[in-house]
Amino acid sequence: MDVVLYCLAHDHDYRKTAEQYQVSYHQVYQWVKKYKEHGPDDLRSTKLSS
Repeated sequence: MDVVLYCLAHDHDYRKTAEQYQVSYHQVYQWVKKYKEHGPDDLRSTKLSS
């Protein structure tokens, strides 16, 4: 959840967020997409490693 909120707070800068949290650009993009489509509860119910 922190990753998504950071990305949103930084104007959807997926690359900066990926570097900040040491995850892939693709993973950040997928988490943000899921958050925007389904809300925070759906994101919390998902394993963040998927």
